[in-house]
Amino acid sequence: AALARLFPRAKWVWYALAAGCGITRVLDRAHFVSDVTLGALLGWSAGWGVCQLFSSAGRDTASHRRSS
Repeated sequence: AALARLFPRAKWVWYALAAGCGITRVLDRAHFVSDVTLGALLGWSAGWGVCQLFSSAGRDTASHRRSS
């Protein structure tokens, strides 16, 4: 999710790679579908959160410079 936000033109490449990784883990019987689904949800949430954190930190710094 973080790479998809950093490189939006290639977002489907990143999501396809992540899906392929999850599918191969299930096919190799290394994980259950529920494990992969929960991992995908947690990974997407973490990527979204990190992007939100850094984008809001950038806005806070920029607004602080303007008000000084």
